[in-house]
Amino acid sequence: MPNVDINLTGKSIDDNFLESGLELFFQEVIMCLSLDMGDLWGHVDFLNLKKYVFNKNISPSEINKYVHDYILHNTSMSMSYDWNVETIFAKSEKENDVIYIQFSINSKGEKYTTQFILNML
Repeated sequence: MPNVDINLTGKSIDDNFLESGLELFFQEVIMCLSLDMGDLWGHVDFLNLKKYVFNKNISPSEINKYVHDYILHNTSMSMSYDWNVETIFAKSEKENDVIYIQFSINSKGEKYTTQFILNML
């Protein structure tokens, strides 16, 4: 039986369902990195990246491990693909500190990437 899920980011009626495992995994990762406490009723475990906003004693590798472990344990597709998380500290155009979280999946010789930005003000 193929994997099928509702496309939460679909822009048209033709995009209502996801059938590709790769698309499903990306959607799971987007949900992991986007959900906040209280967004999903009854779910108390969430990836709390806001705790790093004012923490100057944290390294990119520590955030990287935290994000990697959360995705590994909270997505159904994490064991089906070769994937990687990379965390980079940088400055925005307005000179604010930001954290870039780059998520990549390697599948059938192709690399698919998406980025998330956490503003550290």
